[in-house]
Amino acid sequence: MVWKSQTHQWTVRKARFSTIGRMYYVSPAAGERFFLRVLLTAVRGATSFDDLKRVDGLQHPDFKSACVALGLLDSDEEWDRAMREAAIWQTGSQLRMLFVCILLNCRPADPLKLWNDHHLSLSDDCAHILRTKYEILDPSDEQIQSLALILIRELLQKQDFNLPEYHLPIPQHEFEVVLTPEQRLLHEQRNFNINELRQTVVHDSARLNPDQRHAYEVLCQAVNNGQGGLFFLDGFGGTGKTFLINLTLANVRSEGKIALAVASSGIAATLLDGGTTAHSRFKIPIDIHATSTCSITAQSPLATLIRNTALVIWDEAVMQHRHVFEAVDRTFQDIRQDARPFGGVAICFCGDFRQILPIIVRGTRGQIVAASLKNSSLWQQIQVLRLTINMRLLRPGLIAQQRQQQEDFANQLLRIGNGSDTVEDMVQWPTATIVPDNTTQALANIIFPGIANPATLLSASFLADRILLAPRNDTVTELNSMLLTSMSGQLYTFKSADRVVDNGAEDNIYPTEYLNTIDVPNLPPHELSLKVGAPVILLRNLNPSFGMCNGARMRVIRCGGRVVECEILTGKHTGHRVFIPRIPLEPSATAELPFQFQRTQFPLRLAFAITINKSQGQTLNQVGLVLDRPVFAHGQLYVALSRVTQHDNLHLVVQNTPDAMEGKLTNIVYPEALLGRMT
Repeated sequence: MVWKSQTHQWTVRKARFSTIGRMYYVSPAAGERFFLRVLLTAVRGATSFDDLKRVDGLQHPDFKSACVALGLLDSDEEWDRAMREAAIWQTGSQLRMLFVCILLNCRPADPLKLWNDHHLSLSDDCAHILRTKYEILDPSDEQIQSLALILIRELLQKQDFNLPEYHLPIPQHEFEVVLTPEQRLLHEQRNFNINELRQTVVHDSARLNPDQRHAYEVLCQAVNNGQGGLFFLDGFGGTGKTFLINLTLANVRSEGKIALAVASSGIAATLLDGGTTAHSRFKIPIDIHATSTCSITAQSPLATLIRNTALVIWDEAVMQHRHVFEAVDRTFQDIRQDARPFGGVAICFCGDFRQILPIIVRGTRGQIVAASLKNSSLWQQIQVLRLTINMRLLRPGLIAQQRQQQEDFANQLLRIGNGSDTVEDMVQWPTATIVPDNTTQALANIIFPGIANPATLLSASFLADRILLAPRNDTVTELNSMLLTSMSGQLYTFKSADRVVDNGAEDNIYPTEYLNTIDVPNLPPHELSLKVGAPVILLRNLNPSFGMCNGARMRVIRCGGRVVECEILTGKHTGHRVFIPRIPLEPSATAELPFQFQRTQFPLRLAFAITINKSQGQTLNQVGLVLDRPVFAHGQLYVALSRVTQHDNLHLVVQNTPDAMEGKLTNIVYPEALLGRMT
């Protein structure tokens, strides 16, 4: 609009384009004026104040309630709406998991009201059991609540929400008989079918190759003699590390002993029987230092579990900072009152030092190498167990030519990982893998053929087996945006509620639109755009034992205003459907923001493409690698190229330089970080 001073009135601007040059800052303490300003920055095409207060056809009484309805402010209405939306799609156990997730992650102001408003939906299957088990045709609210409340209490007492898939128990007359938290943790780690485990041990132990058998016997002996010990299971992709780990866990558990399976990444944890992330299991602080300890008190149920543990297997250990292992070591010694490493518990770290080392923000080569497990004081006491036989080459049905091709591919990957083929940080790679016109669009068409066809992406197996990889987050963001645009279907855009959570006057100096522009890797974007069928990656541990862990890949099934239903694509929980609510999220310390910042958003990012670092621990069928900018860290190229088992399933986009087009790729290897083996 333009102000006409002669007539003293506003008229519609005649120019085709116009912009607002300035919007004055308003403090959050200003109440309705602040909420008005938030709406002005978020709502397009409003022609009146009433337009600003109208959301989805509903006229709200004030600007604040309109902001809440749009999801631009935190409110208990957020969680109530999420429960109502999810109840339309599902009832029973999935809805209870959503309810507990809200209680644990979202800090609702009035949890009792949330329970009272939704207990009938939460206990829908409880009512069904009352009808069938006790032939109660019309169970009362009191009967339903009595049983359902027990279920919720049991779930909440698992403080980390690390629980297996919850099956509703047969109701008992003594509803108040509930295990204590201490008993529950021990019961969870002993709640295995001993007969099935013994059958697994007998069957799978006969399939071990000589390397695997030696490692298996050493680990079992360390557990049986009670002397503990530190071990490192070293093996490249295809040597059967996961198979051996799960067999060792089965053997220890079949004897009634406790074996904990943890991993440095959520993806790796989902591949282990009873696996969780190391950080969630051992309460490892995010900001780790040389003198850090884990947040476990000596009288806690977790401390009791540690005192009863015989074996810990820690997968993908290479990517963790050595201070993490040292913090766990100090904690174990203190809890078990034992000065031996890890308090006398047998510990087996697993990994491959050719892969990516701990991430040090703007760290030098020396700092990165110094942060690795090899440079910890613990390393001097570690016995290395090597796996050198590539089990992929021994699969039945492979003809001689296929076996030779796979062997050549595996050997070339090992040379890249060891740096033996690298000259001045460059390695020669076959040009046949470079896509014909060397564009990301051509690569996307190869990896995701027919992406515009909705029927193509409705297949979970289609998405689970293929992905695009890139070294940098900005490249990944561009690829995901391109592929989402190419995909057919309705676009859903969810805006986050952003705020500064510092105490003090500085709370009020950052405009909301500035907070909306913050984009760091471990947070979802302010505007999260999704389509049904699109792949996403989870950014937080919501329920690791159910496959809802940081790094898990999922497929969007349905989108509501406050809840998204997803199907898990990878790991032992493939095919399970889960509800994802919006939760308050804070960036890690590496974001280096000058204030404490909180974003309430779905903990999801698109996952047509992910970074190479995020892909560790995954084996896929089709991989597109975007190297328009070269790798920049030790092991990145090796990790990227080794995500597939066959040379033909790897496709590259490289820099438009003569060297790159001839297959010369940057490869960074720190020989001092390897195990001294340069084969």
